[in-house]
Amino acid sequence: MDVGGVAFFEFVIPRNAKFHAKFFTMLDVGYEAWHPGDQKLHDGRQIEKNREQFREDILILAGFYETTFHVSGAVKLRARSISFAKMEQLEFEMVYDAVANVLLKEILTTYSGRGELDKVVERLLGFC
Repeated sequence: MDVGGVAFFEFVIPRNAKFHAKFFTMLDVGYEAWHPGDQKLHDGRQIEKNREQFREDILILAGFYETTFHVSGAVKLRARSISFAKMEQLEFEMVYDAVANVLLKEILTTYSGRGELDKVVERLLGFC
């Protein structure tokens, strides 16, 4: 850089990495409990659960998505990025709460509530 040159910096306040791990552990609890329908083949190809698609679908159900279009013109919902650079801690905490609510309503229906989910997640994090 030349003397007198101008430099631009971007400051990012890092999110809580332990909370980020807790979020993905909670998603793993939901993913392991989720059992898709009976259809095992599509066009002769085996259909299997997909962790990334599950994460995307849960974020969309939780209301954290962007609306775009397919090439055909049909509307497509796309989960918002939860990367450290794209989302601040406060918003990520809102995502966590909304995702927990979706998991309890749609997947973890046998759980007695948020307290039970939190205990399971904390226990699993203790094993890491």
